[in-house]
Order: sequence, then structure tokens, then C-alpha cells
Amino acid sequence: MGGYGRAELAPGSDLDLTVVPGRVPEPRLRAALDAVLYPLWDAGIRVSHAVRTPEECLEQARRDLSALAAWLDRRPVAGSPGPFRRADALVLAFAREARADVLRGLLEARAERARRHAALPDALEPDLKEGLGGLRDLHLLRWLAAVAGWERAVPPGAGLRAERARDLLLRARTGLHRLAGGRTDVLGAEHHAALAELLGVREEPGWEARDVLLRELSLQARWVKLLTDRCVLRAAAGEEPPPAGFRHLTRGGPWRRSARAGRWSEGARGAFLDLLRAGNAEALEELDVLGDLERLLPGWAEVRGRPQRDPYHRYPVDLHLRETALVAGRLLREPPDPFVRAAAATVTDSTALLCGALLHDVGKVGRGSHVPLGVERARQLLDAMGVGGEARDDALFLVREHLLLSDTATRRDLSDEDLVLHVAARVGDERRLALLYLLTVADALATGPAAATPWRMGLVRELVARCQRAFERGRMDRGWAERLTRAEARVREALAGLPEREVEEFLATVPPAYLLWVDPADARAHLRLVLPPPGPEEARVQARPGRLPETWAVAVGARDRLGLLASVAGAMTLAGLSVLTARAFTTEHGVALDVFEVRSAFNEPLEEDHLARLRSHLDDALAGRADLVERVAARLAHYLPTVPTDVRVAVRVDQDASEAFTVVEVEGPDRLGLLFELARTFALHGVDVHSARVATYGPRVVDAFYVNDPARGKLTDPDRLGSLVRALEEVARRPLDRTPLTAPLPPAPSRPGSPRAP
Repeated sequence: MGGYGRAELAPGSDLDLTVVPGRVPEPRLRAALDAVLYPLWDAGIRVSHAVRTPEECLEQARRDLSALAAWLDRRPVAGSPGPFRRADALVLAFAREARADVLRGLLEARAERARRHAALPDALEPDLKEGLGGLRDLHLLRWLAAVAGWERAVPPGAGLRAERARDLLLRARTGLHRLAGGRTDVLGAEHHAALAELLGVREEPGWEARDVLLRELSLQARWVKLLTDRCVLRAAAGEEPPPAGFRHLTRGGPWRRSARAGRWSEGARGAFLDLLRAGNAEALEELDVLGDLERLLPGWAEVRGRPQRDPYHRYPVDLHLRETALVAGRLLREPPDPFVRAAAATVTDSTALLCGALLHDVGKVGRGSHVPLGVERARQLLDAMGVGGEARDDALFLVREHLLLSDTATRRDLSDEDLVLHVAARVGDERRLALLYLLTVADALATGPAAATPWRMGLVRELVARCQRAFERGRMDRGWAERLTRAEARVREALAGLPEREVEEFLATVPPAYLLWVDPADARAHLRLVLPPPGPEEARVQARPGRLPETWAVAVGARDRLGLLASVAGAMTLAGLSVLTARAFTTEHGVALDVFEVRSAFNEPLEEDHLARLRSHLDDALAGRADLVERVAARLAHYLPTVPTDVRVAVRVDQDASEAFTVVEVEGPDRLGLLFELARTFALHGVDVHSARVATYGPRVVDAFYVNDPARGKLTDPDRLGSLVRALEEVARRPLDRTPLTAPLPPAPSRPGSPRAP
């Protein structure tokens, strides 16, 4: 029965045996069982066995759908045929008499699989057996045929392709069991390369062997999934299986004729765009499985089934593009919030948005940066589709700039006016800003939960709103003083009731960027952190619940000094806090006001004890009573997770994003204590951190630091920059350095005024 009955055993499979006795005396039956089972057990083979009369086989099938499904894969191995034939007749008669209930149970079981496992075509780490499109769907086709009385498990004309899919999935599962040494059916990323080598899969131009393997698994599974979907519908409706697979079920239409002809007509283009606008995922899936998208879109084969090996993409490139286009259409039809609704209302022709969404990552073909290559490929495809004029220009703009809003919002200081004006200039006008925002939302939703977090999308909305205000004023720098005046008035109102002298001193000494950024409700607590100025070794800490559940906003006031961010980050590590975002300001009195959004580093509830530990460790660090490197190393000795090795490390320097600061962006694997080491590295190189933007995507971080030399301004010396970049790369690449500092941090330089003020 089961996999043994189907002759599909893998190294980790059980032997599923049912013994159906005839009129055999008990001692003889027991002796026969021992003679069969003991040699198998002695050989280390897992055996799942049962002894049941024909009537008991029927009763078990009535009670347990999985037992019935296992019986439907039965295969007689040895013995007298009579008892088996009787049991077989009883079970099959029941299955067909209770056809409606059995089919309902089989379909509910498939729906449960869909909830528990990602569909095999979609997943970077697919479940070869249980994911939709996997082996279990092929098993389901056999069961449907038996219950519905079909003559064969798959429709005529589909058998050869079904055998190819079955062969690939079985070979992959067998190889995976050999590599993993167990019974897992989930093809983890760590086994991709080894399995490709074991199965003899070879590299292709632009494709690693492991990606060729994932592509073939995805494409075969798409066919299996769609065929099973269609057969399930027909079985449930009491119909015969599709006579020629499922090709005749597709709706046809102008795009099908275009695919055959290799050219796009106006009717084909209109029908295809209507398909995207309506969110017709089923028709788009059929076009893909039947190969029509490859014929419609030359070059589509290079992204079809291509895995995306990063922490947050959940689909291969082509499925991500399909999903983004469908989500973009849905945003136009059913905007989920007022911000999206306002953007959608400005779109009079959706052609550019839909084409831009479908093509935005078409340059991901394994050769260098995907954006410039994507623009060139999109230009060719738009020409082939006959998309011209403003729609063509807008679609190419979307492909070229599809990362602008998300990357800027999560990696840059949005209170930097120069930055907002720079983004607005690249966008050009309000109409394109709306299109780009809609594509950014659709792209994030189609990517996965890690890319569409409330925090991340909130930052994107903030950036779009700032750019929108810049456009509304006609001149993008107009009204800055007016905005500052309004911001100051809101803060002053929030400080009402405090001594007037303190309020005026606070407003006069904090930098303008702080007034434009702060929630006025926090200003009262912040004032107490910086006034009167803290002593040389004093740190003041204040906390409140953060914007997201299980987070805190923690503000720290202390005398500014080189390396202060490293001291605060190290103290937070010791207190068991993980930093999500960080902002830094300095008053005219030389007092640093640094604000962090934090959560527990170890998934424990945030409690007052965390703050007490933070204050204690920070006091020790500022007073010179502790070596933070030693303490952090000791703290992490028991908690430091394995650093992922497949996350790339990169350090980028941007001199154009800000007039006053050099932006240094560090990308690498996330780990506790990383912010501490990065900030410490800046300090050891005599570089002051003005502000930091910390962003985490699963095992990957992208941290952006606005930095300068306290005495000279922006970092322009190539040798000094090169040394800093190499040191940051080393920190991001290796686990925590447990070597104590050979020398203390350099003393804070004498800095008049407010060097951090923009």
C-alpha cells in the first residue's frame, strides 16, 4: 500500500504492508508474519504493517480517509489472490458508493495542504511531496480516477508529461533523502547544489546548475498543479477527465492568436491588459503553463522559473512579475487605504502601470545589475507589444526607478531636505510619483511579508508625502522655513506648562531637523534628557511603547562624543535589545539626543528590567568602568546565532544623497551586536555618526549611516574612505570580534556649535 504500492519508495520511506489472511490457523499466520517481518526489521527497514480481514479493510477505509487513499494505491505482492480480491472489491465498491463524500474529503485534504505548505512552483525551498504541484497531487490524480471511475489517472495526451514530472520529482526526492540522511521532503537551500550534482544537472549560460534544477522542478510542478486543479473540478462535478489534458479548457482569445503568430495586434494587447486589470490569475497561469507567455514575450524564458535567493522574495522571478501585475490591477480596482486610493485616482490610463509591473524585474537574468538590463529588455518588449507614446515612456521610467522609493525610505534620513528634493527631481512630476508609489506597493505585496511590513510601507508613504508637498509648492525647496515654523509651533504647544526659559532654550538649541522629525508628544520627555545638560559621564534614558507591537521607543541624552553611538548600541546588546531604527541629533550645547526603536533580541516580553540593565551598562561604559567589547563578547557567547553565509556583504558610499554628510551603507547578515561593532568601527576611524537608519529583512540587514569628520565635514579622502570601507566589510562578514580594544576610543574633539545640524 501507499508508496510501496505505487512502487515509489525513497530511501526514507516506510514499507506499508497489509496482510489479508484467508482461512489460516492463527499459529501458521503468526509464523508467516514473523518470517516476513523479522528479516526486514533486522535489515533496518521501517515497516508499517497491519493484519486485516477483507471486512476489516472495508471498515478501516470507512473510518479513515488516509487509509482509503493508501488502499487505492494497493499492489498485491504475494499470496493467494482470493482474500485480496474480496477486500479490493469491498473497498472500491464503498469508495464509489460514497463518491461524493470521498471526493469532498480528498479536496478538503488538498486545501489543507495548500494552507500548510507553499505551492511547489512558488517556493525556494519546496516540499516535493506535499506542496501543490508535487508528488501528492500526482497521487491525487490516481485516487480521483479510482473513485470517479475514470479509466486512467491522467487524461489522454497528458500521460507522457505526467511521467516526466513524476520521474523528476521522484529522482529529486530520492536524492534529497540520500543527502539529508533522513525522511525530509523539504528541499532546503543547503542541498540545492549537491542535489543538482547528484542528478547530473549541468550549468547553462546565465544559470547555475542549482537554479536549473529549481527551474525544472518549478515548471513541471506548475503543469501538475494546473492539471490537478482542472481534474479536481471535473471530478467534483461528476464529469469525465479532460480528453486532451487541459488545453481545450483555456479561453483562447486574441493573445493566443498573437502567441501563435509571434506578433501583437491591437486587439491582443487590449485583451492581455484587460486580463491583468481584471486580475484573471487563472488565465495568466494557463498562458504560462502552455508556454504562450514565452511566445508572447521574447526573452521571458530567461526569467521563467528563475529562483530569487534572498531573504524576502517568495516567488521565482516570472511568478513575482505576474503577481506584481495582478496586484497592481487590484490596487486600481480595490484600493486598500486612502493613500493608495488617492494615487489610483490620478491614473487615467493603466497601461504604463500594468506593463511596468509585469516587466520591472525582467532584467534579473543572472548577469550584473538587473535594472539597466531590465530597461533595455523592457524597451524591446514594449515595442513588440505596440505600446508607445507617454505610456511607453512611463513604463520604462517605472522599470528604471522601481527601487527608488523603497530603497530611499528604508536606507536614508527622510528629514534631510536635500534627499527629498533629490528624489522628487528623479521622479519628475506628481503623475509619475503616483504611478511609482502604486508599483512600489504592488512590488512589496507580491514580494512577501518581509518586504511589506507596516514599518517599511509607512516609511514609503512618508517619503511620497514629502515629495508630493514639494511638487505642490511648484519649487521643490519653497516653504521650508514655513514648515519649520509650523513644526516649532506644534512642539511649543506640546511643551506648554513648562518654564518659559527652558522651553525657549530647548527650541533654540535643538537642530531644525529634530523639530521637523519629532512627534510633539515626545518633546517634553526629550527636553528632560538634554536640559540641564548631562554631566560628562551621565546618560539619561527614557522609553515609551513603540509604533509596532512589542517595540519600544528609547531616547538617550548624553554629552556628545566620538563613539557615543557605539557605547549606546553595546549597552543595548548587553540589555538584550535589538535596534530597529536609530536617529541622532545634537544640540547647540553639545548634547546628543539619540532615539531608537527597539525590540527584545530574544523574543521575550519587554520589561522594565531591560531599561534598568540598559541604564546600568551605559553608565558603566561612559564612566570607563567596563570594556564593552569584552562584555558584549561574553553576553553573546551563549546566544550568538549561526551567521548566514548566503547573504552578501557590501559597503557602499554615497556622496550625493546629502550636502553635509557622507552616506555609508552596510549590507550583510544580521546578528546581535552588529550595530555596536559597526558604530565602534566608525569611532576607531575618527568618523562621527550623525544619524543611522537600521533596516532588517529576515537574516539580512541594510544599515545606512550619515557620517562626517568632526573637523573637516564630508569624508573625501580616498585612502581614508577605502580603509573605512574595508574595516566595515570585515565587521559585516565575520562573527563578533572578541579581541579587546588595544587602546581606548579617541577623545572627543573640541567642536563649537552644533556640528550635526543640517
